[in-house]
Formats: sequence, structure tokens, C-alpha cells
Amino acid sequence: MKGIEIEAPSVAEAVGLALARLDRKREEVEVTVLRRGRRGILGFGAQTARVLVTPHTLSSEEIAQVARDALARLLAAMGVEAQVKVYDSIMEPRQAEGRPAATLDVASEDAALLIGRGGKTLDALQLITRLIVSQRLHRRVEVNVDVEGYRARRRRSLRQLAAQTADRVRYSGELITLEPMPAHERRVIHRALQSDPDVTTESIDKDEARRIVILPRRLRKEVSYAR
Repeated sequence: MKGIEIEAPSVAEAVGLALARLDRKREEVEVTVLRRGRRGILGFGAQTARVLVTPHTLSSEEIAQVARDALARLLAAMGVEAQVKVYDSIMEPRQAEGRPAATLDVASEDAALLIGRGGKTLDALQLITRLIVSQRLHRRVEVNVDVEGYRARRRRSLRQLAAQTADRVRYSGELITLEPMPAHERRVIHRALQSDPDVTTESIDKDEARRIVILPRRLRKEVSYAR
């Protein structure tokens, strides 16, 4: 990301405005003072301050190494013997724009324990790893954690579920509501059917109870759902 130049009455105010615009903390950027402001006398001779604020850049190798080390230490603290591998490609289809990312896969005899029911333990493991890495690197970093390819298999299963349910909706002409699932799994269903000419998807309910409804496109205008 390129740096931005900001003018304000003082250097501190200019830096603050730049940090807000870049969504960065002070330790995540380099500040170059282009001009120091001055108040002047009775309003005469006053001049604004001008700064150039540039986010620190991180190589993918740096991010991956920190992420791998953080996850390995976390697993060791849990008493789990495992190997952590780094992958270049991301596993999550949706990435925060402009945010660096690392993808890790864990191989372990305790894979089932690390994944947990419905992948909830894996989601928690991923969240903790993200927090540790972001703290160490002083910026928000997306760390995708998988265990022996579980997420890839789960996405394939969800796409198959979407296709089969869509066929049932086409045949019956009635809507079908799926079981509650987390946001990243709902996105898989939505994407799988977004181009389907006959059926469409809606999310209903809130929080952990949030579910997807698959319905004929002709019914979409007739039924209102709380998003």
C-alpha cells in the first residue's frame, strides 16, 4: 500500500488523521514530516503541518514464518504433537482487501480433536492464532488454519449440499431451510447458487441460529426475511 500525505494544524493531528484513514496503528507505519506547522501571530503567518504516512510492508515469507511459529507453539502448549505446513494459496475465498494473509495446515494424530464438532474447535484455533500473529506484527493479519484439509473437504460437501437442495427446490417449488451454520460456510452456499437461474438464497435469523433458505426465484419478491 502506498503512503498518503495529510495536512492538519499540527504534526500530531496530521498523523492521527492518516492513521484513521489507513486503519493502522502508530507502530504499523513510518511517518515522514514534510512540513512542520506554525501558528503564526494573530493569525498571520500560520501554516499547516504536512506529513507522509506509509504502512510498513511485510513479505509473505515473514508473515508465514511468524504464523507457523505461533501455531506450533500454541499446539505444543495444548500438548498436541503436530506438524504445521505453510501454503502459498489462501483457503478462504473471501479476504480482507489489502490485508496480508498466511495459510497453514496441521497434520496430527489428534486431527479430530483439533477440528471439533462442526469445525468449532478449528475456528477457535484459527482465531487465537490470528490474534497472536497480529499482536506480534503490530497489524491485523488474516491467518487461515486448516487441519489435514478439513476445510477443503467441508467446502466440497457444502457445494454438494447446495446443488442437491436446489434440485429439491426446483422439483417441489417450495423453499427449504438449512441447518444453522457459521458465516464462512453460508458464503459457500450463497456462492454455489448465486448464478442458478431457478433458485436463490436468503439468510435468516441471527448469530449462531443464522440459517440459509433456498427458494425458487419467483418466490423471492413474495416473502420477506429478516437479514
